[in-house]
Amino acid sequence: TSGTGQQKFPNQNILLNNGASVAGCFSRPVCGAQNIPFSFYFYRKCHGPEGCDGSCITASQDLTITLVGRTFDSASLSASPQNSCSGAPVTLTARGYYGIPPYNFVWQGLPQYNGDSVIQVNPTANTTYSVQVSSTCPGLTGPITKSINVKVLSKPPTPVFTSNSPVCTGGQLILSAPPIPGTTYFIENPSSGLGGGQYTSTAVFNNVTAAYSGTWIAVATDANGCSSDTA
Repeated sequence: TSGTGQQKFPNQNILLNNGASVAGCFSRPVCGAQNIPFSFYFYRKCHGPEGCDGSCITASQDLTITLVGRTFDSASLSASPQNSCSGAPVTLTARGYYGIPPYNFVWQGLPQYNGDSVIQVNPTANTTYSVQVSSTCPGLTGPITKSINVKVLSKPPTPVFTSNSPVCTGGQLILSAPPIPGTTYFIENPSSGLGGGQYTSTAVFNNVTAAYSGTWIAVATDANGCSSDTA
């Protein structure tokens, strides 16, 4: 209600930006100290012509605002894929969090990639990769080391490849490898370019000609996508 004289409203809370984040209102973080200006406007509800005068509105005590920042304190390292066929590419991604970017990345045993947050490796055996992540601002926090193990999947065995050779012209050529669940075979005659498809076990060619003669090869690919040596 309207009235005169001092009116106190203890234990009041101030809602900034209608409760939404105010991070976008601040200037970009820097390593050193910086001043961030604040302006507050106090309003009261009008109760008649005289009640709209805001000159009597003041703060009864100092208003203290505390901004709590978060320095660089965590990092992560991921691998895609984490289980890989021998020699296949694996992407390693390192990230730093909070503090002041950009972050510095030092890869243990891979100095050629220092400074890069995303690198590609081609492991041929189970390998543990480590990266040291540090902040741009010196002296605030020490570097953080993260590690990840990449498992190299076993290679499928070289196919036991057989045929019904010799075959007469116009006859049927049958090329076979043992059927294995989840495994397919790439079968081809490289010199003639014949075949070249994926087969679960047996490739059959009818009405063959002299072009079908020569060496045929087979490569097994298992359910993990790993390939064998050529038979």
